[in-house]
Amino acid sequence: MSNWVKRLVWLPAEDPENPYPYEVLDCRAAYAALALATRNEMASEAVATIERIVESCPSAVMVADSLSVSCAIRLCCCHNRSNGSRFVVPGIGHKWLLEIAEASILARRRWTGQLVHVAEFEALDECLIIKRLTSQVQSVYGSADYAVAEIEFLLRTYLERAACAFPIPPGLNRREVSRIAVSGWKMHGSIAQFARFL
Repeated sequence: MSNWVKRLVWLPAEDPENPYPYEVLDCRAAYAALALATRNEMASEAVATIERIVESCPSAVMVADSLSVSCAIRLCCCHNRSNGSRFVVPGIGHKWLLEIAEASILARRRWTGQLVHVAEFEALDECLIIKRLTSQVQSVYGSADYAVAEIEFLLRTYLERAACAFPIPPGLNRREVSRIAVSGWKMHGSIAQFARFL
């Protein structure tokens, strides 16, 4: 068993190591080990080339094989909200690119350009209210609840610049800590440091 697997622990809400008001799985050891193991791959010229190609391609605004759900996510962000604004943290390990297109926020996989979420919003004073979400069915495990939790995680992380715990995919249980940590790393990269159940 890898040393990092032994360090994956559930932290109750009141634990001083837990920055959230709910129970989370501390995945920081997995993040550190997996980031180190893939650093050369992610820093390669091939990955940089893929990212340049994806950024130069026309942006699709329709999600294939989608599910749609109403929601009410309120975001208070002071960043640029004009059409074409992009929200991504440059550097190793970030796997999402968010951009504003008209009255929607598009969430794409950074290295492939795959459009996973389209979040329709209404601007209200200094806030955005996400009213409707359309997500790619397979990417969200066919779950509307997971889709809403994932887009809220991404929006709070990239638009509000808030540290958040990523949602655990449906079908995983408490004992599968290494699967939870690895799935978080694969889906979210360097922002997957704490995990929570829906």
